[in-house]
Amino acid sequence: MFSLVLVVPFYVGFLAGLEGSMSFCVLHAARGTYDLNEPHGFASRKSDTLQKVGSEGWKKLDQRKALWMHLEALTGAVLLALLLALT
Repeated sequence: MFSLVLVVPFYVGFLAGLEGSMSFCVLHAARGTYDLNEPHGFASRKSDTLQKVGSEGWKKLDQRKALWMHLEALTGAVLLALLLALT
């Protein structure tokens, strides 16, 4: 049962790995922004290089990609936690 509690940290880890490997920030996608030169190392609204996504179509595509990344991370986290629970 303790292994199922690990879903949350596994989810965060999988999501961070996906974001790093795809160079895509799900937080920026949710906000409708992007920043090609993130000076703080994380999605911050204090950046001088922060820009808004200009097109509603592009925002929708970003949000769809972010949703898929969340689903992939959650699926991986649940499967890994179940695998640990079964061992």
